[in-house]
Parts: sequence; structure tokens; C-alpha cells
Amino acid sequence: MGIYTEGGSEVLGIAAAAQAGTSAWQEFDVTDTWLVPGLYYVGLLNTTTTGTYYTYANKEIGRTAGVFSQAVGAATLPSPTATFAALDAYGVPVVGMSSRTLI
Repeated sequence: MGIYTEGGSEVLGIAAAAQAGTSAWQEFDVTDTWLVPGLYYVGLLNTTTTGTYYTYANKEIGRTAGVFSQAVGAATLPSPTATFAALDAYGVPVVGMSSRTLI
């Protein structure tokens, strides 16, 4: 996962991690990073065909919410810049972030 600015610049990202399971929270800690007020995108990359996520099953919902996609052709998130494209697939994953301390 990673955080990107409105223009697609990577703010932070994490190294690859195995999925914790289909019924478990996937948590990770990142270097403390201040995010100034603004628009950000959360990037999620799945390198398998078996990854399972809670999703909205309608791409129009994703488009309304400002969800984009990018075929990266690699096993890492785009860095230092993502190129956003129109959402063209069903299954918009539900992801988020928290400001709490992870110990």
C-alpha cells in the first residue's frame, strides 16, 4: 500500500507483505509522515490472482468516489509517480488508514 498526492507523487509506501487472511485486518506501521490538508489517494497492489478484499462490486460507485486504476506490470507500486487511469474493472477494494500508533 502507499499514499499518493492528487498529482500522483508518492508520499509513502510499504514493502510487500503477505495477505494476513481473508477475515483478518492487514496492518502495518510506516515512518511518521505529516500529511498537510489536501487530497490524497491510497494505492493498493495485489500481485496474485487469489488475493481477497472486501469490495464494492460496481465500478460506477468507484468512479463516483474518485477511484482510479493503473496497470503497473510489476510487483511494486508506482514510484515516484503514479499515472492514474479511469477505473475499468469491477470490485473497488475498501481500504483506509488510521492515525493511531501501531505497536
